Amino acid sequence: MATIQRLNKDNSWAITLSGTTFLVDPWLTGSEVDYFGWFNSPDAPVL
Repeated sequence: MATIQRLNKDNSWAITLSGTTFLVDPWLTGSEVDYFGWFNSPDAPVL
């Protein structure tokens, strides 16, 4: 049986298949971008 659980409002999911759980999280690599990248990005240069 498969179980899909939403972990937060940021599109992080835990998927369990046959006793094995997989984490699907878009922020494991790269940087978080809120709205538009030019507007709010943690590694954007300060002007």
